[in-house]
Amino acid sequence: MGVTSDPSSRLAETSDSVVHIPSATKYRRPGEIESRQPLSSLFDQSVHLFFDAVCLKIAGQQKSGDEAALSRHSNLE
Repeated sequence: MGVTSDPSSRLAETSDSVVHIPSATKYRRPGEIESRQPLSSLFDQSVHLFFDAVCLKIAGQQKSGDEAALSRHSNLE
């Protein structure tokens, strides 16, 4: 799966499935969403929120919470 702001990008062309996150990029191409944020910050933040929503959905379906996630992610302390 590819995650991109440009559904015609090489990444999108070579991916089995594509998640298109429309946002401003560092290129500021015509038709892109406008943003005062530098470079691709809006895209980066949008992708973070998208994957947070995906994780919340999966956790809800599996009925797991923060404790289960913490046990899988805190193994270096």
